[in-house]
Amino acid sequence: ENDSMEKTILRMKEFAEAMQNTFTTQIQMEVDEKVKHLKLDMKVRHEMFLIFKQMLSAIVQEANHSTSIINIDYNGKKLLMKIQNSEVKLSGLIAEQTIKEITQRAETINAEPDIQNDSKGISLILLVSLN
Repeated sequence: ENDSMEKTILRMKEFAEAMQNTFTTQIQMEVDEKVKHLKLDMKVRHEMFLIFKQMLSAIVQEANHSTSIINIDYNGKKLLMKIQNSEVKLSGLIAEQTIKEITQRAETINAEPDIQNDSKGISLILLVSLN
């Protein structure tokens, strides 16, 4: 019963709210209704959740009153998770470690991570193929 995409999305929202309450930041999260009804493998949901937590944690620690935007969409063949903040740029060991770990996690579920971390801010786009 608790092993569903809907419950995973609920845990993501709860984590985002906790981060928002702990740090001085705003988090906007939009989830396509179709995503909640997807039947994904438990490992895929778990790794996706851990990627979400790791990226959001790294961003909000540097956010300083800025807004992070999260979109989770479904286009029929791929699940798309996008996390971005136009005012945050990760640097040093935190950036290296976060990017490395997210890339490794994505590989275990055959997902494609695209992380941009530059003067325009930071964004993660994670494409998860649904076979």
